[in-house]
Amino acid sequence: MEHSGTSLFSIFSLLFSSCATKEIYISDVSRFHRLPLNGGGETFSITTNRGETGIEASQHLSRIAHGFVAYGWNQTNSDSADYSVLVDYGI
Repeated sequence: MEHSGTSLFSIFSLLFSSCATKEIYISDVSRFHRLPLNGGGETFSITTNRGETGIEASQHLSRIAHGFVAYGWNQTNSDSADYSVLVDYGI
């Protein structure tokens, strides 16, 4: 009888272990702009709409900034940047 209890425990463990798996989120992102195909070395500064400075906000801003750098712009923290990028997001 003890063997069937172990088997039952194993089955429940397998069933409920799927609850701890990584969730997948799908998002749709739209962007609207009139920028040229490649940046020409312009500068940009980036911040969130709420002025957030936490780890999560920093990670989002870093990913977005990498996209602009790959586009051909240079990131700066100066107020005299050519473009000011304001990011707003929500869940």
